[in-house]
Amino acid sequence: MKRLVLPPFIVSIVGLGLFWNHFWQSYPTSAVLWSLACASGIYCLYAGIIHRSEVENTTHKAILLAVTVIGGIMLLGVTLSAIFLFVPRM
Repeated sequence: MKRLVLPPFIVSIVGLGLFWNHFWQSYPTSAVLWSLACASGIYCLYAGIIHRSEVENTTHKAILLAVTVIGGIMLLGVTLSAIFLFVPRM
């Protein structure tokens, strides 16, 4: 894989793990995992869009499109889970 494709792909896999893991943790830990999942979702969305315009291989473009979609799904998920994670604490 090209250098532009591998880091966003790895971050998307790690971010999905952090996102799914924040549901089963206690409050302080889940807040940290939630913020890391949010940051990785933003990175995946941004890097997938930016790097997709720079590569020419169709396989790499498909991988970066998948990274972009995963980043968008993670951002939607952390937005919805914030309702149950942070609102009851306020």
